[in-house]
Amino acid sequence: MSLVLDPFPAWNDLRSGSEDTIITDLFVTRDARLASAIPQTGASLPAIHKLPTELVASIFVLCHAIESDYRRDSATNCARVILSHVCRRWRAVILSMPLLWSTISVHDASSASLPKLTAHLERSMPCPLSISVMPNPYMAEGQFKHVEDIMALVAQHAERWKSLRLYLSAAPMCVILDLLQATSFPSIETLEVGAETWNRQVSQAVFNVLSASACIRSVTWRGPGGFRGVPSGSCWEILTNININLNSVSLGDVHTLLSQCYSVVALRVSCISGDMTPNNGETITLHRLETLSICTYEPLHDLFDQLCLPKLKMLTLRYYYHISSHDRACKALDSLLARSDCTLRTLILHDDRMPSDALDQLLRMPTLDNLRDLSIELPTLTDLTLQTLTRPVDDGECVLPQLESLSLGYSTSKDGRLGDMATSRSEGGGGQFAAGQLKRLHTSVDDSRWRDRRALDALKARGLDIDY
Repeated sequence: MSLVLDPFPAWNDLRSGSEDTIITDLFVTRDARLASAIPQTGASLPAIHKLPTELVASIFVLCHAIESDYRRDSATNCARVILSHVCRRWRAVILSMPLLWSTISVHDASSASLPKLTAHLERSMPCPLSISVMPNPYMAEGQFKHVEDIMALVAQHAERWKSLRLYLSAAPMCVILDLLQATSFPSIETLEVGAETWNRQVSQAVFNVLSASACIRSVTWRGPGGFRGVPSGSCWEILTNININLNSVSLGDVHTLLSQCYSVVALRVSCISGDMTPNNGETITLHRLETLSICTYEPLHDLFDQLCLPKLKMLTLRYYYHISSHDRACKALDSLLARSDCTLRTLILHDDRMPSDALDQLLRMPTLDNLRDLSIELPTLTDLTLQTLTRPVDDGECVLPQLESLSLGYSTSKDGRLGDMATSRSEGGGGQFAAGQLKRLHTSVDDSRWRDRRALDALKARGLDIDY
């Protein structure tokens, strides 16, 4: 199961995973009837009409799958409607494909919405439903009744709901919240709820859906604010993917959430702009967490001091306007990795306030010796950083000895220093591009740095994967 909290969602649950079975079972029994819809004339048919019905249906599924969210949500400008107007055979095929009608969107709460919604629900039988209900937040009071009718109609098919997307504008919010709290959704896997304002009532309504469904896999909370209090309950224990992408979330809320998510595998948090709760001395051990990504305006040392991540493989740290001690931040990270005894493979770093000596201290941490992929978006690279990354000629101690992929941002170093570093890491002991040698390099080099460009051009000609 996954939890996604995102202000800019991508509603991309396009396929049910069982479309091949649905199409095969459907058209083996109906092919003769559909074939009768092909115009019978003496003239030769276009090549596309000679394709088997199953293949035509698969093409339609693909057209529906790659369609943009905006087009798919349209009642008249979507692929299924446009294609159904091409010819009688195509219309017969599309009308006989429940899968194409199982994505239902209602944006305008009006008297015309119910007939369209009813047709979609009938044509989509018996496929799982992906429903989007996003009424106009500026609707007139007289339209509230239409929202109630729409929600009552879709609630009749709650047992088929696979995905549900709701936007809670201020006016009809109570109607939708009542539905979430009063209806059971046994098959729902994906839930996305956006609200103009978040409060405890909205959070609890979403939490009720989580608790009632045994199939939930992904939950998206969208809105301008943070958690406003994390609900407690046993359903957090089965979350495997958590993506918190709100405008503001506190370290205290992140800590509270993690203390309940024992099965999390991937965690992304953005943007942290609140203080940490007091340290209670207890360490949170997440035995399955492999990917951690944090975007923060706050120092993370208090959070790191309370975590143990024995399976951590990928770490992304993006600090913005970070003014606290970088020395303490490096020590807290080093302590976290040492305490976890993990094998970190990928590190992505963005820190617009980190000085060169702090970056040097971080790169020299022994807990990073197994690192394979390094990306430094910021700070701007200097001679010190590139010298630190350069492999010694005399086979002395090398920083990040297993590094294979390196992505570097803008550099203010002397011309030639970047090329020397790349050359030393791609030609070091063991032969060209052996284990532990640089295989991929992404960096920024302007035309004025001709020594760097000449060295990188030579390495690229010899097979090093370089993008600059």
